[in-house]
Amino acid sequence: MKTTVALGNRLIGRGQPTLIVAEVGINHNGDPETAKAMIRTAAECGVDAVKFQTFFADDFVGDGGTTYTYVSKGNTITESMREMFRRYELPLPLLADLKAEADHAGVLFFSTPSSVDAVEALIETEVPCVKVGSDDLTNLPLLKDLARFRLPMILSTGMASEAEIRDAIRAVRSSRNSQIVLLHCVSLYPTPDLACNMRRISGLRRLFPYPVGYSDHTEGIEAARLATALGAVMIEKHFTLDKSLAGPDHAFSCDPSELRALVKAVRQTELMLGGGRIAPGPEEQDMKKLCRRSIVARVAIDPGMVIGRDMIALKRPGTGLSPSEVGKVIGRRSRRAILPDDLVHLSDLE
Repeated sequence: MKTTVALGNRLIGRGQPTLIVAEVGINHNGDPETAKAMIRTAAECGVDAVKFQTFFADDFVGDGGTTYTYVSKGNTITESMREMFRRYELPLPLLADLKAEADHAGVLFFSTPSSVDAVEALIETEVPCVKVGSDDLTNLPLLKDLARFRLPMILSTGMASEAEIRDAIRAVRSSRNSQIVLLHCVSLYPTPDLACNMRRISGLRRLFPYPVGYSDHTEGIEAARLATALGAVMIEKHFTLDKSLAGPDHAFSCDPSELRALVKAVRQTELMLGGGRIAPGPEEQDMKKLCRRSIVARVAIDPGMVIGRDMIALKRPGTGLSPSEVGKVIGRRSRRAILPDDLVHLSDLE
């Protein structure tokens, strides 16, 4: 079982902090300077990584008549899908600049490539992994091509059946790449609460021997908190500088204040989950001494007296013999005088 996967110098998986990824996606609106500003701002919000999309519209949208409908600036927009994506293309030479910006900000940089040309450009940029979007999970030829580069592969599973996920994993492994992270995802933008199906995270963990994370398309941060509680090793959340900007993804994305709140919520959830050890934590030890009961004398006990049950009581603090040891006290003779409410020690008894 591959319980951890290394993304550069960062391990993700069991026992590791949740990797929080700001999905810049296409929210840069095709502007390189906005893209760089988003990296800096996301890093300031406390994320671990930023993710882009590296594509050319003609690579994956064939029919110029295919339309896409979305909400932008409060209005419902329907337009050519190919023309829409063309507006958000970034030139491949810019990848090095974006990676340098991310390196300077102290966050990981990676992307979702839509072609082998795109992934080759990303390899030259020395990305630590590649992401495969839910739309390409069944594009097995592309998966095999990407897998041969031997980079860790993050597979988003929106719209997918169990059989399709198994086929995708087999395609990646057929290229001798076992560095796989699965993401629960619902390909609705935004995803309504009723469709979240967060228990699918647990289902994926049971079915597949790979780390499982969550690609979050909901509004707000509650799903990210819940995913963390369910064991997600990675949270990917769409990010925008301003929800009121024109474009298909801004309205349901986190703005900087929400992204900061999301990071805080995930880290707080991790802290509250703890390690699962069934034992009192170090912070409880003082309270244990204060609140547990000890065996004490109920009455004055003279030396040589045989101690009966009616001669002892069980009282705080818990710094003496535990009530569970009362059988070690009753019927024994006292070596010394014990005053009422004094702790009774085994060393006091014959």
